[in-house]
Amino acid sequence: MQTTRWVVVANREKAKIYQRNKQATEMELIEELDCPDARLHEQDLASGTLGEALSSAGENQQRTMRPEHTEHQKLLIDFAGDVANKLEKGRKAHLFEHLDVIADPGFLGALREKLASPTLQLIEKEVSKNVVDAEPKALRKYLVDA
Repeated sequence: MQTTRWVVVANREKAKIYQRNKQATEMELIEELDCPDARLHEQDLASGTLGEALSSAGENQQRTMRPEHTEHQKLLIDFAGDVANKLEKGRKAHLFEHLDVIADPGFLGALREKLASPTLQLIEKEVSKNVVDAEPKALRKYLVDA
């Protein structure tokens, strides 16, 4: 019986989900998720929100009003949630039995925090590397070396 494996390759801007069978040498891209705002500069993300609130506050308030997360961190957490939701739906629909993750180190941590325990248990290999644009052949090598 062949088992289905999903391979997620991601960073804060993009995530790709591939499917492959255990013996297959090819990986098929089945989903691509994008977070275009992650490419923006921090000040462009903050305009109209906290940035305006701080500029209208007094000098003493500016020193004490610190955002808990930067806008880029918030985007990363939200995007990790989007990727986790896609994986959760796939797991619940029994679309895969095994999961491998290759992700930028910062994104990998955020994704792990967002994944439910049953999905975390399906992870067999993790590679902490930002290679979202690598060819499938190179991705397979990273997984073999893991």
